[in-house]
Amino acid sequence: MMLDGQSYRGRFEHKEPKKAVNEIERSLEQLRFRREKRSDYLLSMKGPDMRSTKQPALLGITSIDVHADSGILKVDACISEQGKLLRLVLALIFVPAVITTLVLSVLGYDFVSMVVALVLLVNIVIWLMLTPLFVGLHRKHTVRELEALLGNVGK
Repeated sequence: MMLDGQSYRGRFEHKEPKKAVNEIERSLEQLRFRREKRSDYLLSMKGPDMRSTKQPALLGITSIDVHADSGILKVDACISEQGKLLRLVLALIFVPAVITTLVLSVLGYDFVSMVVALVLLVNIVIWLMLTPLFVGLHRKHTVRELEALLGNVGK
């Protein structure tokens, strides 16, 4: 296994690589991955968008390529560290910012609206600090799920 930036690369030994590619394809199609390329020993798929963080961790994969070659599965996956998951987190930051702007523009700059704006801005700051932690944890879960899938193929 090797992680660099947003990609994952792994090599796994397998007695029947063609069968393993078929099993991986079936598993990912159940999660609504779209097939880009397919042959007996090659599989390339794109993942669906994440709508919620309560979805399976494998949906953190943007794209995956599986090559079967003489008893070895080679896997290259692009994990969406700054892709789909980050869009969800940015939405959580964007909504309080818009609400803060609306509250200040509608209510003016009196004491109550300033308190509401301050609370919303604190929320934004908290999310800005938690976002890297949140994305990193989801990335670890995605890698763990991917390795579990690849390790269980053919067993």
